[in-house]
Amino acid sequence: ISGLIASEDWAYHPWSLVTSMFPHIGAIHLVFNVFWLWLLGSFVEHRLGSLKTVLVFVAIAAGSTAAQVAISRSGVGLSGLIYGLFGMLWMLGRTNPGFKVIQKSTVAIFVGWFVACVVLAALKIMAVANAAHGSGAVLGILLGLAMGERTIVRRQIAAASLALCLGTLLAWPALEPVVFGDRLVPHLARKASKAQDIGDHNH
Repeated sequence: ISGLIASEDWAYHPWSLVTSMFPHIGAIHLVFNVFWLWLLGSFVEHRLGSLKTVLVFVAIAAGSTAAQVAISRSGVGLSGLIYGLFGMLWMLGRTNPGFKVIQKSTVAIFVGWFVACVVLAALKIMAVANAAHGSGAVLGILLGLAMGERTIVRRQIAAASLALCLGTLLAWPALEPVVFGDRLVPHLARKASKAQDIGDHNH
């Protein structure tokens, strides 16, 4: 199963950015994520069709996993994708009644859970891949804006921002040495130590 999980060398097996969403840490983690994937994913498939839905899944899953690996060292689970679907449908529902599925209570649940996870991870009570949650939401929001904004200019700005974010995340293995330069080795050592200490892998 380790072959499914993305790590810092994911550039040599890029499919792991997507397959990392299949393994889960325990039954509760799996059931909770599958419930939301079924709820949101089936709605997206009904509206967009199977092919576009697969493309959305791959883009959000790859981007959110790449973000988590950039911050920590690995990550597993569907939550990055789920937060992406939430963000996309939230934005689409603002301008398109056919996509109005995210209610205020749903927003409260997702935002509240994200804040709770940040606090729990900071206190080292529970290991959560918050980078995957946050980046998935951002990618989904930008995708929803690119698809649903009322003006062409706003859609183009959102699409360009989405391409920039996703491109940066996927290019990070090449960009990281340039960004950190002589500090790269200490940076990687700190990241490895932090990941080992907090077990930051579960999303």
